[in-house]
Amino acid sequence: MNQIQKITSLVQELNEHRHAYYNLNAPTITDKDYDRLFDELQKLEEETGFILSNSPTQTVGYYPVSNLTEPLPAKAGRFDLLLKQPEVVRALLYAFVL
Repeated sequence: MNQIQKITSLVQELNEHRHAYYNLNAPTITDKDYDRLFDELQKLEEETGFILSNSPTQTVGYYPVSNLTEPLPAKAGRFDLLLKQPEVVRALLYAFVL
């Protein structure tokens, strides 16, 4: 297997592991093993100058997959609750300043 084929293979393998980790919540490899493969890929990319656009070295995280068909209902945020309790706001600000 030449270096370009190895890069292509590593990109495919790492992307499969990323999908399982980020979207299925079912890791298929340990973090240590993933990091070892990632480092190997990064080294090969640096040596050859060949980098695929879908390489894990070029992205952060993974594309989200969602089953949501409509937006989540709005909920009162923490600030909404604080605005209704000015004494709490004052106490928090006082504690923050000191």
